[in-house]
Amino acid sequence: MFIDVVDDRYVDDIIGLIEMKKKSNRKKERLDKEKLGKCGNRCDLCLLYVANNKDGKQGWFEFQEGDWKCYHNGDIKNQSDFSKYIYKGCHSDCEVVKCVLKKGIENCQECNYNLCNINTNNFTNPGRCNIGLSAEDITKFVLLYWGKERFDQMKQYE
Repeated sequence: MFIDVVDDRYVDDIIGLIEMKKKSNRKKERLDKEKLGKCGNRCDLCLLYVANNKDGKQGWFEFQEGDWKCYHNGDIKNQSDFSKYIYKGCHSDCEVVKCVLKKGIENCQECNYNLCNINTNNFTNPGRCNIGLSAEDITKFVLLYWGKERFDQMKQYE
């Protein structure tokens, strides 16, 4: 949207529009620990979560398409098959779960996760996702994996 500004009589209106748009349309997330995996990801929203693959739902296929579009530029040779990856939440072969159990803590928030070197998707930068995604794509394929950012938010409320 472009507005031709020829003088300053509309400046206050324009600033008002900009301020209004700063407010997010997205509902604030309830940061209940029950909804979070040990890494801070929202397992309940993940399309690979078992509940999203029951009764004819094929969340894995939507995840596969989103992963390909979001992180691999739609390049067909980089498309993965996620049909065999259906999870019930935290699982024993996850490196984060192994680490948390070894340390005897509840989740990564209780550790210095900013210095963590465990290779997991929740501490990558979801902002590296391709430009041009819709708000729905961001909700389905980016925000649920913001574990580190969620933990940072939770620390503000302690």
